[in-house]
Amino acid sequence: MKSLFLFAILTCLIFSSAAMAQPGFNPPINQPINFPDTDVGNTSRLGLTVTGRGQMWNIQFVVNIEDFSVEPAQRNVGAREAFEFELRFTPQRAGQIQ
Repeated sequence: MKSLFLFAILTCLIFSSAAMAQPGFNPPINQPINFPDTDVGNTSRLGLTVTGRGQMWNIQFVVNIEDFSVEPAQRNVGAREAFEFELRFTPQRAGQIQ
């Protein structure tokens, strides 16, 4: 089992050898993930599908921006399994958050 850690939703570190197949992400995590305009205190949700490739993966999300969360924060994803995580954005103040 390999581990994948996602920081601030947009950056990830994958601990594996270069020869290993990496899990797939839809939408891609190496590009910005844009949420719609969301009123303060309300929540917008987007799906992030992770597809295991080649082996079992332990997917763990660490979010360091208070307005964002991921459910579930941790889950094993099998070699040919696809699982949809829910990314949540609940702004605490008005303005653009990056």
